[in-house]
Amino acid sequence: VVTVPAYFSPRQRALTKESCYKAGLNVLQFITEPAAAAVAYGLHLQHENDKRNCLIFDLGGGTLDVAVLERHTNEIKIKAIDGDSFLGGGDFDNAMIDHCMEAFKREHGTDLMIV
Repeated sequence: VVTVPAYFSPRQRALTKESCYKAGLNVLQFITEPAAAAVAYGLHLQHENDKRNCLIFDLGGGTLDVAVLERHTNEIKIKAIDGDSFLGGGDFDNAMIDHCMEAFKREHGTDLMIV
């Protein structure tokens, strides 16, 4: 099983499949990373009659994947899925650094230097 980001286009998925084939991998299935996260948390193993919706929010270092899943009778269905390949934890780190540097300058009247 190979996972791909939620935001991958059909072309990107095809290229991933081709790369796996060229690498000699016997891929049984491709699933999105949010669906893989749901399986990793055991959401597919709940009570038979327990129908629930689930939000998967995966903020990585450089990307974001979001999915709304429906779980019913040990099956997971993707209801909505999207992502952003240009938004991740690094962006939040940079925003926090900028905020702290501006606050320091306001309070102390001098700039900090990032090393």
